[in-house]
Amino acid sequence: MPSLPPPFGPLPYRTCSHTPVSVWFTEPAGYFTRFTADCPLERAGAEFIIESFAQGMQQSAGESWPRKLMFVHDWARITRVDPQAKSVLMEWAHAIREHVASVDFVLAADASVFIRMAATVAESSLATIGMAVRSHYGKSQVEVLTSLQMRLRSGPPASMRVREAAP
Repeated sequence: MPSLPPPFGPLPYRTCSHTPVSVWFTEPAGYFTRFTADCPLERAGAEFIIESFAQGMQQSAGESWPRKLMFVHDWARITRVDPQAKSVLMEWAHAIREHVASVDFVLAADASVFIRMAATVAESSLATIGMAVRSHYGKSQVEVLTSLQMRLRSGPPASMRVREAAP
């Protein structure tokens, strides 16, 4: 299957050089990840997603997180999930859970039984730590982002920046 063009909006905040994944920040405050070619989700891809998020948050908010964030992961092109990647992502989810408003997964309508099983396990695991999680099978990233009223940005939006209190 050929690589898909990016969804509406600007160029990605970052694109990985060794895994076909790109990341964007959104307005309202959130984070969007997208695999652009068929591939497994391996540890390196998971670490890129986490490091890109941390870098963007540091640039915009410093050590403070001003609000809860929405996460959308377009993982329709993922062919399998490596156990190390799953472990790294779950550790990250636990670490940032108090800052997460919701997590949405965009998955292929014809996702394999293994991907469906991984999504179900992720939904259950994240729900047990208090996250609102939804999987969208067969919907495009544009449909999901639009339904959540999210717009892509190249960098972290101004709404994620901590504002100084007025004197």
